[in-house]
Amino acid sequence: MPTRQTVHNWIFNWKKNPVYTDFFDNYCRARDLQPESTYEKLPNLEEQILSGEVNPQAGRVVIDSMHWRMGKRKPKIYGDIKQIDGHIGVDINIKSLPKPVGAGTSTVGHAPPKQLTE
Repeated sequence: MPTRQTVHNWIFNWKKNPVYTDFFDNYCRARDLQPESTYEKLPNLEEQILSGEVNPQAGRVVIDSMHWRMGKRKPKIYGDIKQIDGHIGVDINIKSLPKPVGAGTSTVGHAPPKQLTE
């Protein structure tokens, strides 16, 4: 059995050495299937709790822990919060337009408002 450091070297150096590519592919597949193997253990634990072999409160802690780990590995399937993918919003692009010819250079004067006298 290889040491933990050896396995980490295989995982993190798979791009540098093509020999590790097969190992990395198998590792990724195993990690992807890990939540399903945890899910398959739940009915056995449930039977043990119902038969009295396991304390119900201890069983609940174990089941919650398993559910939490499954949710971290595959949040879209086993996660608590279902997320909606997509982009919702409005993109507004404001471009400065050039001023029309003669803008701001008007020579037309405005007469002051007339005063009302009584």
